[in-house]
Amino acid sequence: EGETLELHVVRAQGQLLKQLIRYAVMPSGSTEFYGATGILEFKPGEKDVVVALVAIPDGIPELDETYSVVL
Repeated sequence: EGETLELHVVRAQGQLLKQLIRYAVMPSGSTEFYGATGILEFKPGEKDVVVALVAIPDGIPELDETYSVVL
């Protein structure tokens, strides 16, 4: 509730080049994650980048909530 989570996106190949990847955060049965979209940028030599996921605080204790990140 109200936390920021970090998702690390790792690329296995192509680390010599700059690479741009579009992403979208989609709730899966929950509406408590901000539905963010954006572009991940891998700079030359970078192996991983981070997507920040922000949960909307509602003050109600709940079980685990799920979401999907579409690349």
